[in-house]
Amino acid sequence: MGRMSFARVTTAVTAALFAVVAVASPASATTAPDTWPEDDYTALQWIATFIGGALLLIALIWIIAAAMNAKLRHFEPTIPSAAEIEQAAERDAISH
Repeated sequence: MGRMSFARVTTAVTAALFAVVAVASPASATTAPDTWPEDDYTALQWIATFIGGALLLIALIWIIAAAMNAKLRHFEPTIPSAAEIEQAAERDAISH
């Protein structure tokens, strides 16, 4: 059969993981045991947690990207002087 490509391996692994999750889903849908503590979060706290977490993740990614951008060397073209432009024009006129 030969060597399996990355796409085939990824497809097989994804299908296996999906099968495990699909089989385990009904087990996770059961009710929580009585020994677990009650959920004390209000709706506002849940919303603040999810939005705050997303904003924190966005800020972290932005800071990392800004740090990487500041560290990189950027291309800065040099502007030739008028004398250099004239010299180039003379060389082109001579060569043609």
